This record gives sequence, structure tokens and C-alpha cells, in this order.
Amino acid sequence: MNKWKKLLMACLSVTLLAGCGLTANKDTNHILSYAMGEKWQTLDSSKANDRASYTLIHTFMEGLYEYKRNTHGVLKPKNSVAKKIKHSDDKKTYTITLKKNAKWSNGEKVTAEDFVYAWQRALRLKTADAKYMTSEGIHIKGADEIYARKAKADTLGVKAKNKQTLVIFMTKAIEKPKILDYLTLPVFYPLNQKFVEAKGNAYGTSIANVLTNGPFKLVSLNDQKAKCIKWNKYYEANKVHLPGVEILFNIDNDKRIKMFDDAKIDLVSVWGPELKKYKQKSTLSGMAAGIMWSLLPNFKSETMKNESLRKAIALAINRNKLEKEQMRTALLTNDDDLLDEANGLVPKNIEYDSNEHNIRDVSKAETHYSKKKAKKLIHNYLKDNNLKAMTLTVAYSNDYEISPFIAKQLKKNLEAIKGIKVNLEKYNPAQQDQYDLVLVRREAVANDGTPFVDMLSSQAGMSNYHNKAYDAMIAKIKNPESYDDKFDLISEAELQAVNDYAAIPVAQQSYAILSRMNLLNVDFVQFGVPVNFKYVELN
Repeated sequence: MNKWKKLLMACLSVTLLAGCGLTANKDTNHILSYAMGEKWQTLDSSKANDRASYTLIHTFMEGLYEYKRNTHGVLKPKNSVAKKIKHSDDKKTYTITLKKNAKWSNGEKVTAEDFVYAWQRALRLKTADAKYMTSEGIHIKGADEIYARKAKADTLGVKAKNKQTLVIFMTKAIEKPKILDYLTLPVFYPLNQKFVEAKGNAYGTSIANVLTNGPFKLVSLNDQKAKCIKWNKYYEANKVHLPGVEILFNIDNDKRIKMFDDAKIDLVSVWGPELKKYKQKSTLSGMAAGIMWSLLPNFKSETMKNESLRKAIALAINRNKLEKEQMRTALLTNDDDLLDEANGLVPKNIEYDSNEHNIRDVSKAETHYSKKKAKKLIHNYLKDNNLKAMTLTVAYSNDYEISPFIAKQLKKNLEAIKGIKVNLEKYNPAQQDQYDLVLVRREAVANDGTPFVDMLSSQAGMSNYHNKAYDAMIAKIKNPESYDDKFDLISEAELQAVNDYAAIPVAQQSYAILSRMNLLNVDFVQFGVPVNFKYVELN
């Protein structure tokens, strides 16, 4: 099995949900309901940068590729608007032929020009995900300069050879699986230039200000709920089995569980020890997310400049208990290989080299839990500084539902060490330099470990960890000689960060997937668009 198959199999833990009768009857008119904890932010595929927006946009739009299981049970990019792809011998030029029958809901055909316009627009707007066209992603010619506002968008190395042929020029050789991975992201979706420019700043703000080219059509929308029904004019409507999908947003974990219990939702991802009650009652599977939680010490804090104290904090965290009781959902066994304890900054199943090695299998970075050693280090620190006790300020973001829980568990772990008191505060960027530690969340968008180590660079400015050698490694990671070179550099940067206690790994997040009915082909992905409803069937 090659590295890409290993990666893609790891992206999904639920593709066949064989229900046990909570909703046993097949109803071909049933609108599938799915609940998320996040808010949707935009309907504009160029601007989307969050799980909820990705999910919603992919329901009524599609790009060149999307993730789906093949006949061998491997989750991998599958053709959507793309018909076929080929590359030059040096793998620096890719030519993609589009399907002729793909069209927009205004009746116009989806063409290669739609992709050229969309990509140029994203770079011109300098949206967050446009960086994946640059050397931080697939190295499209001219993308770095455009993103830096040093060149015009029409200089981008992508052109429409004709209406059905898209040609992409890269500055480096790019492996086919790598480019397909990125092309599944909404920022690479097409846009109808005439429609977008007619809408101006209103584009992507409401149903009236978007077009459909995907399997479902958006028919109602507010902050809490979106309803999409099957679009019968979709060119592959015969492959779409659901009559529609209803997505609920901004529903916290406890409420999602209650709604599931009350049969108000059909499909949901949740976490927490209370999930034990579902073990014998409903369909449940575990899924590791490409999300890593870490503590960043603030190197402007006199306290955090002390390496032995940072080490004590790292040793005081009981990661196994945290993941087993909450992140592992209390249902997965200790030997579940998808949800291993966090040893490094990069989640498992995200970064691979050409020899099929995942970074978690080869990295020398390690974390340990030892309350005894933590106590000794704290005792020595207090004694050396003539202190009886000390107070640490830990900041956390309230933007994610699990963040307060993790922060409280960290407080509990640290305060179990005599002489330490922890003040938890909600993170305020204006007060960043006043915190001792900040709990940060990093999420993979693609098979790329860069964001997990880049957060410590001087340019990122997140922790005041100003290390010239580290910054040099990050610069090379963003412009590597090869993917193996990048892999080695990420491993090296991660090891240095962990050994310096410049970043303290806490946990890789995971979920439980619950379903109230028998569903086939529910594809949950570890990164990028979280879930694809196109091929879902009620069985």
C-alpha cells in the first residue's frame, strides 16, 4: 500500500454506517439532518476558511475533485468537474480536461475560464486559502508575487486553453496526489465571472447572491440552519440519492447530543464521556480530526523564559487521560491507532515522505507525563526564586466548544502540583503579551504539516519565540527543494520546538460519529471539506 492510500484511509473512519434500528425504515423523501458545532461564515468559495462554510459550500457547489471512497474502500480524490488530468514529464505543468455537461444554475456551462477567474480573484482579494496556490501549497507560477501584491492577478500561471481545457504551470515539480488533494478545497472551485461581478460585494452573502453547480440547491438559509434540495438539473443527478440535506450550525456539544436523543437530527459528530450510553444503542464510529491543541509559552513572560518551568508544565499534563475521557470519546480502545497520544505538534496522518512514512512514525519528538518530576522541578523553581507559590495566566479562545474544557483540564493538571495556581482568561489579541501561556488550535486543511510548526516563527508572532535558526527552517519549509526535504525540515522544526518547550503538545482532537439510520457512503474527511453528502444513500 503506498503512502497516499495510507493517508487517505486514515482520513475517514465512517464510510458505511450500518444502523441498528433507531430509524430503521427507508424513506426516499427524507431530508437528512446534520448538526455542526461551528458557525458558517460565508457562501463565497474564494473566502471560505472554516469547516462549516466548507461543508455548506460543497453541498451546492463543486470543484475539479472531491473525496470519495473507491471500490477498494480507499478514500481518495475523485473527478467532479474534471474529466481527466495529465502532467508534463517534469511534473511542472498539469492539463485538466473538464466535463462538457457541467453547468451553472443560470444555465451557463462551467468552463475553464471560470476556474481561471476564481483563482485570480482569490489571489487578488488575498483571501486566507489563496495561499494554497503559492509556495505554501502547489507553487503555481506567479502566485507568490500576486499574493504579496507585487504582481497583477492576470499574471498567474493558469490559463484556459479552450472552454474545456485548463492548464496549470508550477514553479516546482508537484506530485499528482498532492495537487489533487489541494484541488478539493473550495478556493479552487470555479466562479461565473459575469454573475460574481454583477453582485459585487454582495456575492456570497445570501441565497440570491450565489449560483449552484453542485448536486444540491440552497433553498433556505439563516445563521442556524441551511436547507438544500436535490438539484435535478445537475449533470450527474442520477448519482444523487438524497432528496435533500438540512445542516444545523452553531449547536453546542450537549445540545447536539440531546437533539440526537430526541430524534431531531440524523447524523452528528460529538465528543465526551457520556457517549458510553450509545455503545449498544446506535451506530457509532470514531474519527480523528486533523486538529492539534498545543500550549504556547509567551517568551516575553519572565516566568516562561525559564526552561525548567516550561518542562514542568509539559510533564504535568496527563494527555492520555484527557484523550481517553474526552477526545477518544470514552468508546475507543487504548490501542486505537488513529487516536494516539500527542507526541508532537503535527497530527498523525497528515505529513508523509516518499517512503510511506508518516511524521508521527519517524519523528523523535516525545512528550511525557510525570507528576513526580513536575513537582520536583516546580519545587526547585520556587526555592531558587524565594517563592512560596506562583500564579500562571493561561489564555484560551472561546471560538471552539471544546476549548474551555481543555483549558479547565490543563488548570486541573497544573494545580495538582503544589505551589501553582492557574488563572484562566479568554484570549484577547490586544493582551497577548500579558499571558504566560496560550492554548492554541491548529487544523490541517491539506496533507501539510507546515501550519503546525509555522506558528512559532517570528513572522507569525504568536509566542515571541524569536529563534533565527528556527525561522530559517520555516523559510526552507515554505520553499523546499523537494517534498522529502520539506518532510525532514518539518520533523526537525517540530523536534526543536518540543525539546525547547517552545510549544507543548496537548492533544489531537477526535470525534464520535452518530447516526440514527442506515446510511451508505457517508464520507468524513480528516482535512479540507469535512463531509460529502453527494453519494449518501438511505439504506
